[in-house]
Amino acid sequence: MLILLIGCALGVIACQSEKKQSPPPLSPEKMIQVLIDIHIAESQVPNLVSTPDSSYFLNKAFERKVFQKHKIDSAAYYQSYAYYLENIAEFEKMYAIVVDSLVYRESTHNLGKPLDTAQKKNTSQPTPTKPRIDSSGLELKKKLRKKLLQNRINEL
Repeated sequence: MLILLIGCALGVIACQSEKKQSPPPLSPEKMIQVLIDIHIAESQVPNLVSTPDSSYFLNKAFERKVFQKHKIDSAAYYQSYAYYLENIAEFEKMYAIVVDSLVYRESTHNLGKPLDTAQKKNTSQPTPTKPRIDSSGLELKKKLRKKLLQNRINEL
C-alpha cells in the first residue's frame, strides 16, 4: 500500500513539472505572412455572403487556399497558433506587425479613393477630384515600409 501511495505521489509530481515546449512548426515570419493572408481573405467574406453558415464555410475555404498558397497544412498552423498563444508576448509582437501590414496595405490600396464607399453621394456638392499620386514617392514609401517591417520581424 505504501509503495502504491509513493508511486501515485511521484506520478502527480511528475505531471505537474513544466513541459518544455518544442518550437512551433511555423517560424514567426511565416506565421505573420499566413495571418496577413487569412485576415485579407476573411475581410472579403461579408461582401460575398449574408448568412452565418455560408460565412463559416467560405472562411474555411479561404483558409484552405491560404494554406495551399503557403504550402502548409492546417495542423502546422493550429499547432503554431497554440504555441504562440502560450508565448503571448511574442504573439503580440507578431500581431503588431500583422496589423501594421494590413493598415499599410489598406492605405496604399485606397489612395485616391473615398474611405467610406457606402456613403450616399451628395449631388449638391461637386465631386472631389482624385489627388495625383507621385509614383516615385509611393515607391519610396513602399521600400521604407518594407524595411521597417523587416526590422520588426528581425526583432522577434
